[in-house]
Amino acid sequence: MDRRRAVERRREQNVSDAVREYWSAWQAISTIEQRRDRRVRALRDKIRHLEQAAATEIAVHHDRQAAAVARMNEQGCSTDDIAELLEISVKGARQLLAAGRAEPEPGVQTTHRQSEQRLNEPQRSAELAERSPKPASGQ
Repeated sequence: MDRRRAVERRREQNVSDAVREYWSAWQAISTIEQRRDRRVRALRDKIRHLEQAAATEIAVHHDRQAAAVARMNEQGCSTDDIAELLEISVKGARQLLAAGRAEPEPGVQTTHRQSEQRLNEPQRSAELAERSPKPASGQ
């Protein structure tokens, strides 16, 4: 009978030890997951901040591009001329012109009507034709 009680006590002790081990591991897992989640949150915040900073910087350069395209247009370049010179699509040139008209450069005074007239001019000025690079394919 004592032997049976001793075996039962060992069994209960083993089960109790296993339960403690289980909960200890659960607690360790929980701690690791919380630490991971904090780090991931911090990294996501940092990524979000970097993306916002980059977007702000990119917007400045997009504005510079739009202002440059607006200046080209003010000098008589058509949308086709601008697209060819900058090696972009006509649609891209139009979008840049629209953005350039939306926020004119400080000190630059142009009216919307004047810009529209220049956009509709199909011919290229003689000076522009001389300066523009010719495609290698002979087009």
